[in-house]
Amino acid sequence: ENGRALRRMAEMGVHLGRGLDALFQKYSFPMKSNRPGPIFTLHSPPRDIRNYRDYMKLDFDLMRRFQKEMLLEGIWFMQRMNLMLSAAHEENDIDVTLGAAEKVLRRMGR
Repeated sequence: ENGRALRRMAEMGVHLGRGLDALFQKYSFPMKSNRPGPIFTLHSPPRDIRNYRDYMKLDFDLMRRFQKEMLLEGIWFMQRMNLMLSAAHEENDIDVTLGAAEKVLRRMGR
């Protein structure tokens, strides 16, 4: 396939990350995605993490709450808010995930 599957996964990762970031902004939710492609993380507050000290300042309680609420919607995040897309994922999976995130953000009241 000459890398077609990897390119598609990377494109879907960008679509999902941008979609989540747009929802975080819409609901003034202090979180952002950090995405180099089909594998990325979400973290709060929405600032760059440069080192371990930055990492230890994250709002782990809020991140766990968001993760738990997404699980209630059927969306599973790996430990530490990691997301991974695979060649089996389709655009509909991205739409379902973004829909679930919007429900969660409304429910969390931000």
